[in-house]
Amino acid sequence: MQVWYFLCGCFFIAFLGLLVWHISQKRKWQVCREDLTRKINVVSESVLFSLPIGIVIIDQTGMIHWHNNLFVKMLGREGVIRGKIIQYLPELALRRHTWFPRWKTSQLVINNRFYQVQSMDLNAEDGINRLLLTFEDITEQVNLDRRFQEERPVIGVVQIDNFSEAFQGVDDEKRTMLLAGIDKELKEWVGKLEGVLKKFAEDRFLLVINQGILKECQKNRFEIVDRIREIGQENKVPVTLSIGMGVGEETLMDLARLAYLGLDLAQGRGGDQVVLKWANKVLYYGGKSSAPEKKTKVKARVVAYTLKHFIQEVANIVIMGHENSDLDSVGSSLGVARLALYFDKPV
Repeated sequence: MQVWYFLCGCFFIAFLGLLVWHISQKRKWQVCREDLTRKINVVSESVLFSLPIGIVIIDQTGMIHWHNNLFVKMLGREGVIRGKIIQYLPELALRRHTWFPRWKTSQLVINNRFYQVQSMDLNAEDGINRLLLTFEDITEQVNLDRRFQEERPVIGVVQIDNFSEAFQGVDDEKRTMLLAGIDKELKEWVGKLEGVLKKFAEDRFLLVINQGILKECQKNRFEIVDRIREIGQENKVPVTLSIGMGVGEETLMDLARLAYLGLDLAQGRGGDQVVLKWANKVLYYGGKSSAPEKKTKVKARVVAYTLKHFIQEVANIVIMGHENSDLDSVGSSLGVARLALYFDKPV
């Protein structure tokens, strides 16, 4: 009996020893796990602080709970910032009735730099919904893309409107001087733009610039058209310019095709204007103001200008139709007579 009690006592002591050892080991493991978790949290927070992107955590009201140093630097501030994020970034559109933005990626301009903003939901154990926002500086990428767009080529075809009709009756000396003046004006204009101009016909030029230069031309509404018109007026010759420009295509062949289409549109609207032609849109410029819609062709406008000039220069108008008159002859004679009366000339 005493042996039985002795064995039971030994078993009980061994059981207590194992229980104490298990509790001790469990406690050590828990302490070790908590220490590891703490270290991981410290490392994670350290990594988040040192990441090359701005990071901020907000709650459903937009209140800032945590941020890293780069986020503060991005705002141009120092130290810890508190309050709602909308106080510092009013451009951040938090939708009413929803505590987080619907977007996952967006772009913001902060202190003249471009940032790509991404959001991610955080599921916290305390039941409070939070959102993590990251701000990646993409200024260099945006500038590079903008530079690429500005350096894309633009091809233009420049044409003197109805060349043969405009110079009809002009003596050779005056014709040579006028053409030299037009060539000089065009070369000076393209030289200032740092573009390329190549004459490939008596009345046509090939123009090559880039989209950055094109924007400058759009700002002054292609003043070259006004200058060429003024040259013609000074020499009493109806000289005007039409320019078609191909924009936005990848290949030079497609740009040239659009340029010729733009030139056709410009001349179909009466000439004396510039047409910028994209694949899916068209812009019209007539000197320093947008050119109005014109129904006549360039030739009709040039002939009308010449006829007006002749009528104004003479004292008396004599109208003579065909020997065997027809309706075309009668109609045109009546039209000229009406023009003469408009300018108070005896018919």
